[in-house]
Amino acid sequence: MHKTVCLRPFSEIEITENGDIYTCCPSYLKNYTIGNLFEVSSFDEIWYSQKAEDLRKNIIEGKYDFCNKEICNIKSEAENTTVSATPDYPTLVRFAYDKQCNLKCCICRDKLINSDNNVISKFDSIIDSMLLPLLKNAQIMSITSAGEITASQHSQNLLKKAAELYPNLKFEILTNAFLFNEEFCTRLGIINKIDRVIVSMHGINKSTYERIMRGAKFEIVKKNLDWLFSLRKQHKINEVSIVFVVSSMNYKEIPNFVSYCLENQAVPIIWEYRPFNNVEMAKKYSEHAVWEKQNPNYNDFIKVISYVEENYKNSCRMPELFKNLEPISKFQEYMNKIKFLLKL
Repeated sequence: MHKTVCLRPFSEIEITENGDIYTCCPSYLKNYTIGNLFEVSSFDEIWYSQKAEDLRKNIIEGKYDFCNKEICNIKSEAENTTVSATPDYPTLVRFAYDKQCNLKCCICRDKLINSDNNVISKFDSIIDSMLLPLLKNAQIMSITSAGEITASQHSQNLLKKAAELYPNLKFEILTNAFLFNEEFCTRLGIINKIDRVIVSMHGINKSTYERIMRGAKFEIVKKNLDWLFSLRKQHKINEVSIVFVVSSMNYKEIPNFVSYCLENQAVPIIWEYRPFNNVEMAKKYSEHAVWEKQNPNYNDFIKVISYVEENYKNSCRMPELFKNLEPISKFQEYMNKIKFLLKL
């Protein structure tokens, strides 16, 4: 009998910094892990573990007890199909443990981050014995949700070895695009093996961009993006997505950002800013959360989003919460501005 099920726990894994394995985003799974790479001798012990089987059977039964239904729209991931509680190895493997980065973006860090040498050494030690073998059925290897691949020798070594061992493997990479260019991809042997590139770009104007993406040069990033756009237009990359995290610093640039993406056949993705690592922006969350009613720019933000929805329809991916905002009264808006000024 066919049932509508979310396929992620049957086909994906995400590997986090301590070696834990998740079959989806950890927060979507209430941090339910199916095993740890450093506690087993074979990936079979994790992929076919009792914890993995319990999760899959629960989903087959339509219960989703392990899922955080408040933040995951399960229906959007579900398909009408039959699945096994003991599937083949994952077809998408996401490496999300290497935090090294070459920028000091105020959204997620106050300083340059270099992963703990002990952490990287542990992953270095299992590249051949564990990491590469678990890719044997993979169609996509994803290096996202962590740091910046151009700043990490470990991730570059892993990616290059994977490309050599599995000629048909495709790659999905999250990057700030500052150093991600043709020379870099050629050196790693992935120039013709890229499925999707996700670029973080939190400003479409030079001043805004460099204020947020501290350490990057706007002109260099634009040049590297032009190269990616050319590959996309030649159908050498399936998708170029550009992520724009919204805050009070950049929300007025959203229409220009969306226009820029669509003109270059890129997918614009707008996210709300979420407090992260207790960094600079997180400490001023109420100031930057323009989608919350108490923010002095709330009504203005609604106008911007309404313009985007009206003029670009469904071309832009954004959180549902942005689409359902209702304006507050002029009086309340005025009071919010007064309160904000008094805090300065």
